[in-house]
Amino acid sequence: MNSGRLPIIILFWSENYSIVLFNKTVLIEFCITLNSTTIMIKKIFLLFLLCTISVAANAQYRWRCKIFQCSAVNNYKDSLPGVLVSIPQFGIYRYADANGIAEFSSLPSIDFTVFLNKEGYVTKEILVQVDDYNKLKKFCMEPISMESKEVVISGIVPSLAENSAMNISTVTIDELHNSDAISLVDGLSRQPGISQMVSGNSISKPVIRGMHGNRILVLVNGLRFDNQQWQDEHGLGVTDVGLEHIEIIKGPASFLYGSDAMAGVINLVNEKPAVSGEKIGNFSSRFFGNTQGTALSGGYKTATDNKQWNVFMSSESHADYTDGNGKRVLNSRFNGVTLKAGVAWVKPNRTSSLNFNSSYYSFGFTPIAKIDDFVADSRSSRTMQGPHHSINYNILTFNNTYFQGDYRIKWDAGIHVNNRQEQEYGNRIALNMLMNSIENNVRLITQLGSSAELSVGSAQYIKTNRNYGSNVIVPDANIYNASVYGFVRDFLLLNKLKLEGGMRYDFTQTDVLYTSLNAVELAPFQRIFHAGNISMGLNYHATKQLIFKGNLASGFRTPNLAELASNGVHEGTLRWEIGNHIMQQEVSFSLDAGAKYTSKYLSVEFNVFSNSINNYIYLSHTKDSMYAFRIYKYLQQDAELKGFETAIDFKPEFAEWFDVNTSYTYLDARLHKGGNIPLTPANKINSTVKIEFKKTFVKAGIDYVLAQNRPADLETSTPAYYLINAGVGGDFNFRNHPFKLSLMGSNLLNKVYYDHLSLLKPVGIYNMGRNIVLNLTIPLTK
Repeated sequence: MNSGRLPIIILFWSENYSIVLFNKTVLIEFCITLNSTTIMIKKIFLLFLLCTISVAANAQYRWRCKIFQCSAVNNYKDSLPGVLVSIPQFGIYRYADANGIAEFSSLPSIDFTVFLNKEGYVTKEILVQVDDYNKLKKFCMEPISMESKEVVISGIVPSLAENSAMNISTVTIDELHNSDAISLVDGLSRQPGISQMVSGNSISKPVIRGMHGNRILVLVNGLRFDNQQWQDEHGLGVTDVGLEHIEIIKGPASFLYGSDAMAGVINLVNEKPAVSGEKIGNFSSRFFGNTQGTALSGGYKTATDNKQWNVFMSSESHADYTDGNGKRVLNSRFNGVTLKAGVAWVKPNRTSSLNFNSSYYSFGFTPIAKIDDFVADSRSSRTMQGPHHSINYNILTFNNTYFQGDYRIKWDAGIHVNNRQEQEYGNRIALNMLMNSIENNVRLITQLGSSAELSVGSAQYIKTNRNYGSNVIVPDANIYNASVYGFVRDFLLLNKLKLEGGMRYDFTQTDVLYTSLNAVELAPFQRIFHAGNISMGLNYHATKQLIFKGNLASGFRTPNLAELASNGVHEGTLRWEIGNHIMQQEVSFSLDAGAKYTSKYLSVEFNVFSNSINNYIYLSHTKDSMYAFRIYKYLQQDAELKGFETAIDFKPEFAEWFDVNTSYTYLDARLHKGGNIPLTPANKINSTVKIEFKKTFVKAGIDYVLAQNRPADLETSTPAYYLINAGVGGDFNFRNHPFKLSLMGSNLLNKVYYDHLSLLKPVGIYNMGRNIVLNLTIPLTK
């Protein structure tokens, strides 16, 4: 077999701006000769050279704070130790000492935002001004029974979700590890408005408010992540190793991130660095009963006053899953390894971090076309002898923040190399695509008055796609993008109303090269797309507990290579897909409004949205066939997606150990000329009851998925079903060694069911049956 090696990457910058990549025996060279773009890059490097020289003269300042617990009688009651005091824009963190004091030294002379976070207390966001330096500031934190809010790093500026007009939610890694989720996307799909499209258990991709694929942008280290997820049977392919939490923006965010952020954004946020002097390690293991699977991971991080290091590794291996009838779904196995490492420098005038991510995974896909020819092997077998995808990506990112007077300059750059291979019958590589991406993003951030903040910037990326297999689905191509944008947030009116908004312009050029698509000669062609996007939002704190939000935004997405020029069969779907090179870009206009009430014991949230999309692209079948495969063509027409999400979290005052959480998601997705949008998720209700005693918990829940009786053309309806889930776990101690242990179970009644978004549903293959998951995490801290 020829897909089991990681590629070796060698990079150099020569006189003609060439990047050379060695991948096994394949030598790829692509030249960047973009004329104006080249000049722009030179100017950017000159700008940062000047900034680096000028900031060297910045003064250094010290800032201290003391944190208290609030009291109804006395505002400042007792000092509160152990509070995490974070300054994300500087990349530094401290824990308050036994007296509740946290101290930071060698700070630049600019205003900054500090976050105070401790379990059981309301998270605080505080603006610190230069006048506060060299003083001891006092803060008070209020106890709360509800879960504390997470700090949100929304790609541009640090903030709390409650202070943004956008619909932002977070999922922590602890939540994922205390669940029965078999993958990161599986864990996210439990959130209101989020679903997953699956091909068995191995291949899954997120769906936000009914949209998937290139309509959702994924960020890794603040930069675009492209895992060639344009095809339905191509999964997201990332793991949770080394992550702190995942942020989800629901709704268009193109004014911040450009193309592909039309449905929303999934931002993968790394673990916080260690505090100076700390050495922190951890080991985690998960065992999955249904797939006889194991997932092992470990990490280590340490820091000094001005430098931080981390390294994380994980491996995962799963056999085939069984459905509710106990029937084995052949070749639904998957396995892989991930490595992450990073180093960061914290200086008075700048912070910099260099991060490397590498992953190699193999995903078996059920041999729909020749299922009768597939010979079953051992039940616990994990070998990839049958048809499978092999995906290897390597990402190198360089993130910097420079401080100069009242300004911050952020510069993020990265290289992403993604190799996707598909082996079919006979252990031959049928599909072999290599995508290279280079991204550069520069932005200037400054305060406007006492609260508002302005960000302006420019971003560019370059992508190349090359084919080296016998089967070619999408052509060789080069894609160039350049953009400029501006964003204002926290513009305060009447002390309670905050406004935010932004504008962005994108230029995208797609050059499709001459390619032989399965004996069909594709002549080269070029497409150029222009897009302007806006966003206007408001955040109104009517009372301390009640918040109203509203956001009006546009979004866009340029057609991907499959939609423009595909011509070939997809073995995993039995479709011969044909693109159309005159496809227009999708343009959306979205209105999102919501309200949230939070008290000490109750949280109620309601969000409603309407998303109108011009030139919505979708696959439609024809009456023709090619080599016995039904031909599908990409078509366009206007569409509308509308719906709402609501969630209630209740902890009664007389029994704070008792927690009830319920959410409901409703979606209606239709084409304007009649019919429904294909692969629209069914509406669902998720309810969980949790009982906590000290550091242990017991929980049980039900996922009720309503019938999907509005299928698209050639889709079939899906009946309603419910799944019973339960678990127990907590924090324990053995001979002064702490550890976390949980036992979780999903589909405990072993229901036989179809999910409407399952790509195996059309051929009669059910989703997974009962699954028991054992989670163990052992922290190792000095």
